[in-house]
Amino acid sequence: MGLVLLVLAVALAAGALPSGGFWWDFLAALGYCALTLIAFMGWDSESPVRTPRLRMHRNLAILAAVIATAHALGYLAIDPTVLEYLMPSAPNYMLLGVLAWLLLIATTYSSLPAPRKRAYSDFGAFRSWHRALYLLLLGATAWHVFATEFSLTSIWQVAALLSLLIGAPLAAYMARRAGKAAPVTDAPAADRDADLHPVLCGVAMLMLSASFAGLKAAACATC
Repeated sequence: MGLVLLVLAVALAAGALPSGGFWWDFLAALGYCALTLIAFMGWDSESPVRTPRLRMHRNLAILAAVIATAHALGYLAIDPTVLEYLMPSAPNYMLLGVLAWLLLIATTYSSLPAPRKRAYSDFGAFRSWHRALYLLLLGATAWHVFATEFSLTSIWQVAALLSLLIGAPLAAYMARRAGKAAPVTDAPAADRDADLHPVLCGVAMLMLSASFAGLKAAACATC
């Protein structure tokens, strides 16, 4: 959650005005939360089969899919004209957003036990394809977010966000691989903890997104 908080702080920083309205900014913040989850899971996913840690990883992926879906459907609910951005004539970065959502759903669904066993001959094959889908997903999501430029109006914001999403998790990952640090997150003690943690993360992300939208609206009112 600390990484999510820092990402939203960068997006809220000076130069990120004006506000698009509370709900517009709230849904944008949800998009940043989904991006952060997707980037984070790429560096904190190594675990044996059938462990609470892997269960939590899968649950966080489901959370990312739910948040990304709420991000997209929410915009359609508050502004039906957004549907134009889903048409073939839409800008490439919006079409990549749609592709990212489809990849997220496909990657998450194919990781569930039953679909995984039907689609892959063994766990090794699954992990190879899962990594490939993940890299495509991360690339499409990042392109969508950075090309949209919503709340990212300066080079330093882009640089800071890239450092948070790539540099910080990568440094932690490399330290873990070298045996100099613990995993990026502590492993849950049991399946119950692996189920509870993503729920608490989801609630916290909703609260942070609402705070992001409120603070941005308040700042815009004084600009």
